[in-house]
Amino acid sequence: MFLDLWARYYSKHIDKYDIFILNHNTNLYESKVQLSFLKSQGFNVIPVHRSESFNHQWLRETVQSFQSFLLQSYDVVLFAECDELLIPNEKYNGGLSEYLFAQKSQPIKRCCGYELTHYKDEEPPLYFGYSPLKQRNFWYREPMYDKPLITNQKVNWDEGFHNITDLETDIDTDIFLVHLHRMDYNLCKLKHEEQAKRKWSQSDLDTNKGFQNRLFDDEGFNKWFYSFTGLRYDLPKLIQNAI
Repeated sequence: MFLDLWARYYSKHIDKYDIFILNHNTNLYESKVQLSFLKSQGFNVIPVHRSESFNHQWLRETVQSFQSFLLQSYDVVLFAECDELLIPNEKYNGGLSEYLFAQKSQPIKRCCGYELTHYKDEEPPLYFGYSPLKQRNFWYREPMYDKPLITNQKVNWDEGFHNITDLETDIDTDIFLVHLHRMDYNLCKLKHEEQAKRKWSQSDLDTNKGFQNRLFDDEGFNKWFYSFTGLRYDLPKLIQNAI
């Protein structure tokens, strides 16, 4: 679900041949079919391997290595996980491609993070015959997702890509990071239940990293799903019309 939205959005603004998907041991039939289709359309699908489904240190090192590799051929690299859309504000009429071209001389751009959220008592579940973004009405400000994800130099992220080691960067309010993890209450809960059964690295379990991805019991999940650090706002038309 997320990869479909991710691919549709980014390919509106960036040539498919310049988009690289790191595929970590996909084994679901539906996902394999989707990746094969994207590859046939021109997307670069790069297999990466590790026995554990979740290992934050491995993920960081894998992304950093690939970011460094891409910078040998590109002026700027944008990294986004498959539930993250980076959307510039209205001043960039040409959308993301115009923003990236304007910012390519800037070493690092830190996004302004928001969480798209399904308020299940106010909104129906997602209907997949229609753009999911047009079916949601609210997002909330989430500083945790003020991630520095657009770079023109090799960087060392922390685990989770929330910061760059030993480097302070200002938030650019011209570029939103829209986090889709809570886009649908029931789908999110099912996703967590499936993820909890996967093989996690022992170090992640010992330090409780990514604990939210293992929450699916009614009380714990509901409390987490509606725990906010920022304020709720109406979702702008700019975001609803992004896909």
